[in-house]
Amino acid sequence: MPAFSLRKIGWGAVRTMAQAIIYVGRDGPWLDQLKNCGFRILFKPSADDVEAPDGVELIDDLQSVWEILEPPRFYMIDCASGEPVDQLVDQSYVFMEPGDCVLDTTVSYWSDTLRRYRRMRHRALYYIDLAMAGPMPGGTLLAGGEPRGIDLAADVLAQLAKPGDLLKTGYASSAHFAVTVLDAVANARDQALGEAQQMLEAFPLEISSDELAGLGRSADHQAQHRQHWLAEDAAHLQAPTPMLISAAMAQIAEALDNHEAYTPLPKVGPFVDPEKIL
Repeated sequence: MPAFSLRKIGWGAVRTMAQAIIYVGRDGPWLDQLKNCGFRILFKPSADDVEAPDGVELIDDLQSVWEILEPPRFYMIDCASGEPVDQLVDQSYVFMEPGDCVLDTTVSYWSDTLRRYRRMRHRALYYIDLAMAGPMPGGTLLAGGEPRGIDLAADVLAQLAKPGDLLKTGYASSAHFAVTVLDAVANARDQALGEAQQMLEAFPLEISSDELAGLGRSADHQAQHRQHWLAEDAAHLQAPTPMLISAAMAQIAEALDNHEAYTPLPKVGPFVDPEKIL
């Protein structure tokens, strides 16, 4: 299975950073990120009863930005996932002009993002999907979109990524797809670590289960083909570990697919209750 990798962006010459962002949506972490980066923020909340937080300029309608900012303008949209995103786009894009750039920070399914991108492209608007891999601030900013749009927003994205990294994931919607995969990896890792904790706690003798589980979260342990012993132990200890066992079986299957011999480390005897061991 090929390794999951992303390509780092090379920006070239740095132009004057965009001084203003038109933020449409809700008061959330992306708004805080903009404030931390020192942008001038024109905030158009998605609900009429939302008050402007400190550090932003509240605007009543998007048409007013035509008199405030020169094109190209940068819009950031953020709201709850699903239909509210399309509603926000419908309300916003009619006030945009060709060459403006939309930064989509919503938690959206990649196919929905691609549909929105293609709709914006018909109006000569650049639509870039953004996602943060890791904590905000400090994580890696993922950006997907056509090269011309990414280049236009390069300075804005470079500021948003600090103090983390900035990666171009590929075509439009690729950032939202990539972070979905990364979420699945994180979930699988948490599940596997949970199973490891159960297995350690099921050990019939004294063992430092908490400390060892913590080691599994931080150490770069290299497997030595002993993990296939786990299936029998898990059955006898009544510790359900389907992901750990599945991973061990997948390693054997990969070796067979590559026509390689998988030679398990030998053991002398089967599982034995510790009370019966002399």
